[in-house]
Amino acid sequence: MPPFRSFALAASIAFASTGMAEAHWSNAHPQALPLCGDALGKAANRFASKERIYWNSSLAIGAAREVREVAVNPWGPYFIPRRFCTAYVAMNDGLERRIDYVIVAGSGFAGVGYNVEVCVSGLDRNLAYAPDCKMARP
Repeated sequence: MPPFRSFALAASIAFASTGMAEAHWSNAHPQALPLCGDALGKAANRFASKERIYWNSSLAIGAAREVREVAVNPWGPYFIPRRFCTAYVAMNDGLERRIDYVIVAGSGFAGVGYNVEVCVSGLDRNLAYAPDCKMARP
């Protein structure tokens, strides 16, 4: 077998557990991510935008309480930095619901900055984070 094939095999084995995208973040630090309370506004905007565009709904997030961090990089330092958060929010329909959101580094526009993925309990209409937002938690 030519030497370049063995190198390719070794490289594929080295990245098999993390993947190429994850390996890029081996020296990144989760401290660059905003705190849960600081990203809640962006989470609320993302939720309201999704409701308006996809579901033709005027639901929006109002005040929040018990905003807390659930985990930071729960899968280890060699993965893309993520901060998992949860809170209870008052919705404009008068109900209080739990919101789970994750702040992901390098997932902003063109890979710059951060992005927030949001799931509001009971409002995961396309079941992207089913069951009951479990897939939005670590």
